[in-house]
Amino acid sequence: MEEGTHIIDPEGEVIIVVRNPNAPFAVWNDESAQAGTADSQESNNVAETVALVLMSDSAQIDASNDESATGSVEEDSIPSKPEVRIQVSAKHLMLASPVFKKALSGKWKEGSTFVRTGSVEIDTEGWDVEAFLILLRILHCQHHRLPKRVSLELAVKIAVLADYYECNDLVGFIRDAWIDHLREELPKTYSRNLILWLWIAWYFKFPIKFKRATSIAMSQSKDEIVSLDLPIPMRIIYEMNQKRQQAICKVILALQREYEAFMTGSKGCNFECSSIMLGSLMKQMLSKGLLESQVQFYYKGFNVTGLTKSVQSFVAPRWRTSVYCYNGDYPDHNCPHSSFSLLNSSSDTVEGLKLRQFLVD
Repeated sequence: MEEGTHIIDPEGEVIIVVRNPNAPFAVWNDESAQAGTADSQESNNVAETVALVLMSDSAQIDASNDESATGSVEEDSIPSKPEVRIQVSAKHLMLASPVFKKALSGKWKEGSTFVRTGSVEIDTEGWDVEAFLILLRILHCQHHRLPKRVSLELAVKIAVLADYYECNDLVGFIRDAWIDHLREELPKTYSRNLILWLWIAWYFKFPIKFKRATSIAMSQSKDEIVSLDLPIPMRIIYEMNQKRQQAICKVILALQREYEAFMTGSKGCNFECSSIMLGSLMKQMLSKGLLESQVQFYYKGFNVTGLTKSVQSFVAPRWRTSVYCYNGDYPDHNCPHSSFSLLNSSSDTVEGLKLRQFLVD
C-alpha cells in the first residue's frame, strides 16, 4: 500500500483523492503579533533581498550547468503535489450524503464514470485528513474505530465536513459523542477559539452558548468580527458587527455631547467651571484616542468593554473657589457639573444574539 492511502472499505468502488491535504484552517490574523515583529522584519529586508538575489544567481548558474551536462532538467526531479487517497463504499456515501449521492448518480462526470465502469475517483481539496477519516468511518458505521474524545479544533473540522456534505442525520451522533464532552471552555475574550465555539454553537444549536459567544465577540473585538471562513451565516456576522459598532458609537456620542455641552457653556455653573471641565475632558479623550479626528472607520482599535470602562474611569479635576470661607479656607468647587458621570449606569457588555432569530422554519 502506497503512503497516503487509507482503506475504509476494502471492497469500496470509490477512491476519494484529497489534494493539498491538511490545508491551513480557520486562519487567525493576529495583528498584534505581526506588529511586534514588523520592525525586526523591516531591518532585515535589505539583507534578505541581497541574499535572495545571490541565491537566485547561484541557482541559475547551477541550473545552466546541469542543463548543459544532461540536456534538460529531469521531470522526476520536480516534486509532486501531496495527495491522500481513501477507498470507500459508494452505497454508504450515497445513503448518508446528498452531495455524494448527486455526484455518484447525477449528470456529473464522476456519476457518469461510476455508472459506466462501476468505480470512480472523486477529487476534493484541502480537507483535514484526520477529520475526514472520522467522518467517513461514521458514514460506514465503523464506530469502533472512532476516538473517545476529540479536541475543539478537530470537532470543528468534523462539523464543517458534515455541513459541507449535508450529513444532517449525523448531527445528533456527533454532538452526543464528542461536543457535549469538550474539555475546552468557552473563551472569555475575542479569539480564534471563540469563533470556533461560535460555529459549534450555531451548527449544533446550543442557544445559551450561541448567545454567550456572540456577546463576548461583540463586547471584546477591537476590529470587524470575522468568520475565519467557517460556514457561519453571513447574516450572523453582519448583525454582530452592526451591534458592536452601535454600542461603540453610543459611547462616543455620549462623549461628544458632553464635550459640546462644556464647549458651548450649557454645562458648567460659570465660565471657569465649563472651561476647566472641558480642558480635563479633552485631555482624557486625547489620551484614549477618542477625539473625533482619532476615531477610525469601523472603530478599529476599540472594544465595547474596554471603552466603557475607560470612560467610566474619567477623573474630574479639583479646584478651589475664590469665595472665602468662615474657617479661613477656600472650599473645593462643587456644583452639579463639576464631576464626570458618563456611562456610570451603562453595561460594558453587549447582549448576545438569540439563536432562534436566525433559524429558518
